[in-house]
Amino acid sequence: MDSVDQQRTEELDLQAQTILHQLHLDATSSTKLDLIQSIYTDYIDALRPTLELLAQGQVEAAETLDEERVDPAFEQLTTLLSEENTLALEQTRRANQIADLGSIFTIALATFTIGAIAQRIQQVNNKIQQALADQAVLQASEATLQAERALLEERVGERTRELDAKNEDLSQALEQLKITQMELVQAEKMSTLGQLVAGIAHEINTPLGAIQASSSNSIKALSGLLEGLTQAFGKLSQEQRQPFLSLLQRCLVPSSSLSSMERRPLRKALGQHLEQAGLPIPPTHLDRLLDMGIRPDNLEEVLPVFEGGDRDWMLSLAYNFNRLQHNSNTIRIAVERVGKSSSPSGAMPTKISPPANPNSL
Repeated sequence: MDSVDQQRTEELDLQAQTILHQLHLDATSSTKLDLIQSIYTDYIDALRPTLELLAQGQVEAAETLDEERVDPAFEQLTTLLSEENTLALEQTRRANQIADLGSIFTIALATFTIGAIAQRIQQVNNKIQQALADQAVLQASEATLQAERALLEERVGERTRELDAKNEDLSQALEQLKITQMELVQAEKMSTLGQLVAGIAHEINTPLGAIQASSSNSIKALSGLLEGLTQAFGKLSQEQRQPFLSLLQRCLVPSSSLSSMERRPLRKALGQHLEQAGLPIPPTHLDRLLDMGIRPDNLEEVLPVFEGGDRDWMLSLAYNFNRLQHNSNTIRIAVERVGKSSSPSGAMPTKISPPANPNSL
């Protein structure tokens, strides 16, 4: 397309130059020649950028044709060329009398030049019309896009309203869930409070029961203990009395409870010491010795008690004495437990061992 436009431009230049050369021959047209040449130069300068853009396929850019320069120049150029054409026809008529061939050539050249210019202008106008049509298509497409954009915005708005409604429902559900959770927590607190009250009542009743049982057992133990002590001192030899008193003193000292794992080696060691001394005793008596605080390291000081035929009775008497101390300790712990249960600090009470029954010995 560039080559065609260039060829047409060259033809237009050649035709214009031919006309100008022909007009230059007429001395009376020298002023118009300068004017036509000036107008033609302005016309070509104004038209050339548009032609180049059209040649490059940039139709939208070509729509910016400087009509204020092109149209007046074209009209003036057409008018002048028409006038010169009329003048040329007149000159041809005159010259026809001199030389028909020269006049025909001049008229044909002028007609061809004007026709070429008109054809070029028509082509430019056609391209401009095509550009305007393309612009109309673009405007229609833009209107369609705006309509689609409006529809899309409407759909987005509807979707947003739906999401807002769902969020509101979720907020209400969450609020209801919080209320339900608070009710459940309150119910759990009330349940826990009920359990706590029941536990406090149980903790209060348990020490009271332990106190009552321990007191009853202590009374029974005391009733038989005084009589037993009187008989014991009558049966004991002089050498056995002091060890027996030492045994009773140890029974009065509270000893820590031993686990089964701790009892086994101590019970075995006590049994071995007694066998080595020739005073074996039943395994139940070994457990009683451990409860009374007798260990392998202090067994020697109470060993004379095991000599003689009344050792089982002596051990039972000492064990009852130890159980009396144990019951007294149980009462003390129970009283402390009742005090702690009723105190604002809410401290947990100490575990109470069941009271010892002297009748079971």
